Amino acid sequence: MSDAWILKNIGMDADELLRLKQISGLAELFRNKEFSNAQEI
Repeated sequence: MSDAWILKNIGMDADELLRLKQISGLAELFRNKEFSNAQEI
């Protein structure tokens, strides 16, 4: 769906939509990546 459709039909404002896109994009970037334990020394 287009941004305009989402804003009109779901009732999100532009900032909410931007945050949703950012969160969704970040999740996709790190899909299937392995992470080390931050406490490893």
